[in-house]
Amino acid sequence: MAYPPSSGYPITGSSLQVTPCGALVEQYNELNFRNLYLHHLYLGPNPTQSVMLAADAATGLGATTVNNWPIYDGLGSLVARARGLHVYAGDWHNSFTIVFEDQRYPRDIKRRQVSVENGEWGIVGGTGQFAMAGGVIQKRVHQRRNDGNIIEITIHGFCPVSISAKPSH
Repeated sequence: MAYPPSSGYPITGSSLQVTPCGALVEQYNELNFRNLYLHHLYLGPNPTQSVMLAADAATGLGATTVNNWPIYDGLGSLVARARGLHVYAGDWHNSFTIVFEDQRYPRDIKRRQVSVENGEWGIVGGTGQFAMAGGVIQKRVHQRRNDGNIIEITIHGFCPVSISAKPSH
């Protein structure tokens, strides 16, 4: 954003630099998980989230909800949980970690974005097998229920494979 000279902000040039560093990463692993179903249940006897702070009555801002949304595969087996929170600040801001409970994926993926139902979530990191993950989670409402919604998600991303993590010969 450029500020006019009368704003009091100093006028200086920016310095932005992008440097290739191929020595750190030799290749990437691709993540491609389909047919996953996140249970976003906010009513009924078994909600998967809980309101911690009510919204400000005058502005509507500040509502804070903690979530522990289970994620099932197409066969109904629990694969992971999306654990985190969402805060209303004009739009919903969601921040959570997908913690895999399936032993094939022993770590987590971090994601942040807005809106729970349709659209995309950005993947902004991870740990273990998913270290430094980047990508997108596509989402759409699969089923609307009286107690909430079931959201179909597709995870597509990449994780760098560290050269130092490769076995030596």
